[in-house]
Amino acid sequence: MRLRYARGLLDLVSGRPETTLSAFRAAERLAGLLVTEHTLARRLRAHTLQTLARLGQKQRAEQALASMDGPERDSGPMRNAIAVLRLAEDDPKAATAALGHGCSRTISRTRASSAPRARADSMSGWRRWESPEERSTMPSLPRR
Repeated sequence: MRLRYARGLLDLVSGRPETTLSAFRAAERLAGLLVTEHTLARRLRAHTLQTLARLGQKQRAEQALASMDGPERDSGPMRNAIAVLRLAEDDPKAATAALGHGCSRTISRTRASSAPRARADSMSGWRRWESPEERSTMPSLPRR
C-alpha cells in the first residue's frame, strides 16, 4: 500500500494526474485488505480527492467527501483537499475558510510560543559560514 501511495505522490508532483489516480486507487484497494485502518489511509483519501479535483472530476470528489464522517472530514489533510476542491471551483474564499476551519484548535499555546525560539535555534547553524572564507570551507555535494 505504501509503495503504491508513494508512486502516486511521485506522479502527482510530476504533473501526471491520470497515473496518480491509478496508483492511489491501487493503494486504496490494498488498504481495504488490512484488518485495521492504515496510518496513511486518510492522507491517501485526501490526495485522491485532490487528484479528482485536478482532473476536473469535482462531482466525484464532492460525493466522496459527502460520504465521509465528521472527524475524517475535519482532519488536516482533508481540509487541504477541500481547499483544493474549492479552488478548482473558482471559490478562493471557501478554500480559505476550509483551511482556517479548526486551525485554532490544532495549535496549542505552548507550541505557538516556542516557535520563534525553535526558528532561532535552527538558524544559528548558518552563522558558521558568515564570512566568505568560512563559506568556502563548507562541505559541498558531489556534482554529476
